[in-house]
Amino acid sequence: MNDVIRCRFAIVGGGLWGTSIAYHLADLGVDDVVIVERWDIADGSSWAAAGFVGQVRHRRSDVELIKYSAGLYAELESAYSGSTGWGGEGSLRISYTSERSAEFSLLAEQCTSLGVPTSILRGLELAEIAPTLNLDGVDSALWLPTDGSIVPEKLARMLASGATAAGIQVLADVEAYRFDMKAASISGLESSAGRIVADHYIVAAGMFTPQLIATAGIGLPLYARQANYVVSNSVPDDRLRPLPTVRVPDQQYYARAADSRIAVGATRRAPVFALAEDVPNGRRAHTNAITDLGGVVPDAERLIPALAEAGLSHAVTAFESATSDGRFIIGPTQVPALTVVAGGQGYGVAAAGGIGRAVARELVGAPAEVDLSDYRPSRFGSAPRSVDAALLEDIRQSYGDRYRIAAVQS
Repeated sequence: MNDVIRCRFAIVGGGLWGTSIAYHLADLGVDDVVIVERWDIADGSSWAAAGFVGQVRHRRSDVELIKYSAGLYAELESAYSGSTGWGGEGSLRISYTSERSAEFSLLAEQCTSLGVPTSILRGLELAEIAPTLNLDGVDSALWLPTDGSIVPEKLARMLASGATAAGIQVLADVEAYRFDMKAASISGLESSAGRIVADHYIVAAGMFTPQLIATAGIGLPLYARQANYVVSNSVPDDRLRPLPTVRVPDQQYYARAADSRIAVGATRRAPVFALAEDVPNGRRAHTNAITDLGGVVPDAERLIPALAEAGLSHAVTAFESATSDGRFIIGPTQVPALTVVAGGQGYGVAAAGGIGRAVARELVGAPAEVDLSDYRPSRFGSAPRSVDAALLEDIRQSYGDRYRIAAVQS
């Protein structure tokens, strides 16, 4: 095909990050943008995400990104009812130990300093917020009333709709094959719709990012990590609500109300890693085998009695993008006019709004308004190593509990 598509910005990936970048470019008055998506909006890993939006993070910049996201999602839902599935139900982070409660106090201080309403609850105060939970043995809970959850597919489509209404083009069912290089610079992007020539290229292709950026001579320590959650049968409303989103770091799981059901996910009690080339290469590829998620489900049933009463309906197991050091990759690469946005780490949905705004602002030469230095590709050095089988095994061996008790990072 000899067609040439010209634009100012070409975004590869129509998931939550790609659509958020486009949405925020449109908000800045930029409409000469093309999104290239191999399937349809949110058909990669976004559709399978559990949809949690939790502002508690150890890294200050993470909190700032997610704080903006939470406000944006609530605003979009208010303006266009049903568009994002925003719940606005608040969140509880449950502690069973004094050590974890001490960590919660530090996290609460950081969130409060950044303007995120946060409090530590115990006893009757906690029971009033979550009357459907069995609080036996609970030491404390971190309560964030402005947290919530969304339906990732709905949100991505809402963001894409806002972008296209401003004149941005979405090329669905178009696969990006490779970058054509000339003197260490990109001369074009070859795709199934023809050659795309842009002033700047942004790769936000999730777990498929490594394969595409490799054609531009870039290697980054990205790999695919399996995300797992199970969904209950229908639960009567009086047994389900009120139910804030719940995270239990001591037992490594999370739970939320999902319409009339309860979704429970494991936070890597038994992680499964894969190279990007080994991930199932198909639209909405996943497996559907119900398990106890390494013992997570019995723990969740003790906290949420309605889950045990309802039983399980189905499971969702899909892959998400991750990095070797557990931080997002956001920013320009050593190849001129090429930005990479990758490594969702399991909370890419929560940060998508903030990431989209920050990247869009940088692309037009405006301040990001969030310190992105922790996320730059350059942190891996001038010649970063791609993840091969040997490095993946190293990551697997050294992988720690992401919910270990840790110091807050400013």
